[in-house]
Amino acid sequence: MTNRSSAGQTWQRMGGVAGTIAEGKFEELYPHKWLRMGFDRPDWSDDTSVGYHLPKLLTAMPDYLARNGEGPYWVECIGCKGNIVRSMKTHKYELLLEWQDFIGLPVYVYIWNSSKKRWLSIHVNDIPVDEAPIKEFHDGPLYYELQWADLEEAAKWIGKG
Repeated sequence: MTNRSSAGQTWQRMGGVAGTIAEGKFEELYPHKWLRMGFDRPDWSDDTSVGYHLPKLLTAMPDYLARNGEGPYWVECIGCKGNIVRSMKTHKYELLLEWQDFIGLPVYVYIWNSSKKRWLSIHVNDIPVDEAPIKEFHDGPLYYELQWADLEEAAKWIGKG
């Protein structure tokens, strides 16, 4: 069962802005090496656009390829503010799991919390989606309503900005 977002915002407005800010903070604050990989929010809504006919898995390529002492891994960036994270769309989550299986490298989700000035990085398998209600943005996309505290508890890395 889904509920409309209490914030009443569209995904295009909320998600796009939060994601752009999160990517900037990732590049500024993330303590490991990285390389930009994913698409930077192209408009593929029109069937004449270049990416409209690409496989969904390819369009969901994570934002960065990163490396630390444990080896390479993928990073997807999302943003939030406050105690609730509304940026993890259900279909994006499923595609990140597929991406991890297809390529064979772990996928981490980097979340920048603009009101707390904190970030965390959590393995996609550790995101507590089973306990999160599924809600719907005004313009349609379904998302998991995740609690910041639950994500912090399960995160691999946490930092301040």
